Amino acid sequence: MNRTACMAVTVRADGVSEAIYNGQRDRVVEAVRAEAERETQAVREEMRRQRAELEARIKAESDRAELREWRLNRELALKLDRATPARRRGPVRRALRAIESGWAMLWAICHCWAEIGERLGLWVIERDGQNTH
Repeated sequence: MNRTACMAVTVRADGVSEAIYNGQRDRVVEAVRAEAERETQAVREEMRRQRAELEARIKAESDRAELREWRLNRELALKLDRATPARRRGPVRRALRAIESGWAMLWAICHCWAEIGERLGLWVIERDGQNTH
């Protein structure tokens, strides 16, 4: 029986070459592919580990920042409580504050009503005979 050695090399679209010798794939190509796959998996695992570590660090730092903010807010609230008088405002002072607040709201609504309606698109204000939109 006369055997002829036959070898074919194919290059796929992604640039990977493949050698076939007597109908079998080249063992070197298979070994290189397996090694590349192992390295790729190792790199992916390392990236996953680093990402998890980074997320844990970010979470810990966020928790510390929230705790600091909570403590600072608590201290500022205590300072504010100490700074304000302990007695309640009298009925006259409360009435004056209510009148003052009502007057401020009425003034703001009356003077800003045109701009509010224009921004909401309810009407168009023409200035100097020209449309502003």
